Amino acid sequence: MKTFLSATLLSAFMSIGTATAQNHFVAKTTKAGTLAEVIGDRINDIDSLVVEGPVNANDFITMCNSCNDGKLAVINIEKADVEHNKILDFAFYRNNKINKRIRRVILPDGIEEIGASVFYMSSSETINLPNSLRKLGEGCFNGCGDLYFDILTIPEGITEVPDECFMFCTKLKGKTVQLPSTIKRIGANAFFSSMLAHVNFPEGLEEIGTGAFYSCNFEFTELILPEGLTKLGNSVFSFSETIEMLALPSTLVEIGARCFNDLYKLKRIYSAAPVPPACDESKEEPFGGGTPSYTPVYVPKGSMRLYREAHGWDYFRTYIETDDFPTGISTVGIHEGNVKVSGGDGMIVVVTDLPRQDFTVYSTDGRIVANGTVDGQRAEIPVAAGAYIVKAGGSMAKVAVR
Repeated sequence: MKTFLSATLLSAFMSIGTATAQNHFVAKTTKAGTLAEVIGDRINDIDSLVVEGPVNANDFITMCNSCNDGKLAVINIEKADVEHNKILDFAFYRNNKINKRIRRVILPDGIEEIGASVFYMSSSETINLPNSLRKLGEGCFNGCGDLYFDILTIPEGITEVPDECFMFCTKLKGKTVQLPSTIKRIGANAFFSSMLAHVNFPEGLEEIGTGAFYSCNFEFTELILPEGLTKLGNSVFSFSETIEMLALPSTLVEIGARCFNDLYKLKRIYSAAPVPPACDESKEEPFGGGTPSYTPVYVPKGSMRLYREAHGWDYFRTYIETDDFPTGISTVGIHEGNVKVSGGDGMIVVVTDLPRQDFTVYSTDGRIVANGTVDGQRAEIPVAAGAYIVKAGGSMAKVAVR
C-alpha cells in the first residue's frame, strides 16, 4: 500500500494534466519525456493541446502520434521548455507517415533551431518563426502546401535558408519574403515553385543554389543582385518572366546552367565583373530558351572582348562598355493601376483616385506599423527613417524613408 501511494504521489507532483474543454487539453510537465503519461488515455481524442514545462524527443513523438493516430490539429508549446532549444529532425514526420491532420503550431521564444524535415508535407497552415531562431533545417517546410504567411520574415541571425526549405509552399504565391541582413546562402530549391512576388537580396549574400527561385513570377521588373555574391546555381531564376533588367555584381565568379533561361521580357543586363563570370562548358548555357539574345549587355570598360569570347556570354550579340552600374534600389514604390506608394522624408505617401483603398505598413521584421484607408485622395503616413513593406491596391513593395 505504501509503495502504491508513493508512486501515485510522485506521478501527481511530476506532471499535471487539465482538460478544459471536451477536446482541448492543457498538459503541465515537470519532467521531460512524460507527456504521454500526462495525457493518458485521451491521447487520440484531443484536437487541441497546450504543453507547459520541459519536453524532449519522446514528447514530440507523443505529439506526432496524437496527430497521426488521433485528432490532434493544434499544438501550443509557447510555454514549453524544449530540450536543447531545438525542434528535432522529423519531429512531425515519422515512419514515412505524412502528417495530414496538424493545422497550427505555436513555438516558444527561445527556440534556436527547427530541424530537418520537421513539417515535411504536413497540412500545417500557421507556424510562427520566433526571433530567437538561428537555424532552419533542410526541407523543414518542404511540401507544406497550406502554410500561409502574409509576409514571411526570416529572423535576423539566420545565415542560411537551406536546401528545399520552403519548396512547394504554394500558399506563398504572390507573397513577400524578407531575408535578414545576416543571410549568406540560399540553398538549392529553397523556394522552388513557391511563386513568390517579392524578395530582398541583402549585401553579404554569397550563394544562391540551384532552382532556388525557379518559376517565381516576381512582381518587380528589376533584379539587382548584391555585391558579395559569388555563385549562382543552375536554373536559379528560370521562368522569372517579369524581369526586364538584370544587374550582376562585380564579385560574381560562377553562373550555373539555365540560370536565367526564359526571361522573355529582359531588356538590359549589367555585369560589373571585369572578368566574365564562368559558365561551365560541360553544361547548358546560363542564358537561353526565351531569353532574347539581342538583349544589350553592359560590361566594365576594357572587358568587352573577354565577354564576347566567353562561353555562355557569347550568346548575346550586343555589348556596351560603361562605368555606370546599378548598385541597388534604395526606394521601390508601388505603381499599380491608380494606386501609387512611395517613400519620402519622414513619411510614406499613398495616392489614389479610387474609392476606399486599404493600406498596411509593415516593418521589415513583419510587425504592422500603420494601417488605414485612403479614399480618392492622398494619405501621408509619418514613420521613422528606415525600410518598410507597404501593401496597398492589391500589391506589395518595399519602400525607403529618409
